[in-house]
Amino acid sequence: MIANRISVRFVAAFAGTALVAASAHPWSALFVGGSPAPSGNTLAASALFQTRQVGSSWFLDVLLTNSSTDISGLTRADVLTGVFFSFSSPVSLTPLSATLPSGATVWNGGSVVSGHTSNVGGEWAYKTGLTVGSFSGLHGASSSGLGLFGPGDRFDTAQNLSGPADPDGLQYGILPAKQDGWPEP
Repeated sequence: MIANRISVRFVAAFAGTALVAASAHPWSALFVGGSPAPSGNTLAASALFQTRQVGSSWFLDVLLTNSSTDISGLTRADVLTGVFFSFSSPVSLTPLSATLPSGATVWNGGSVVSGHTSNVGGEWAYKTGLTVGSFSGLHGASSSGLGLFGPGDRFDTAQNLSGPADPDGLQYGILPAKQDGWPEP
């Protein structure tokens, strides 16, 4: 498994004007959640959504963090592999990049990968118009295909860091922040 232990950032440009016209200034919203996992660990994660304006263009940054602190018996269910979200007004987003923030670490099956690229867009995908359960019209960003995301949905379709062209599950999922006892880079 290859995974980042800190967070992943997504940047998408607003192609529509509904949200921009409604806000006309930068805004941010933090969503925090958690629940018991099948492993017995307590899951905790956050998604920070922020808009910013560069010239006449508006951008949306989404910073995902796996904030779980209990890593005893860490299993696949403890890895954050995506987020689904919606807006109250229709918004058209164009994916730009999926990157690791400064200080992030890539973990590969028991060891830290040195000198890893910060661009993980070849392993994360973005898609809109998704239906998940009873929720429809969702935007989603994920390192797992889930039967929803394919090779053409990746942020960076020109690169493939590991494995198949599809977003492939845990490979670039987000682990909890580094804990005592984890190997040093």
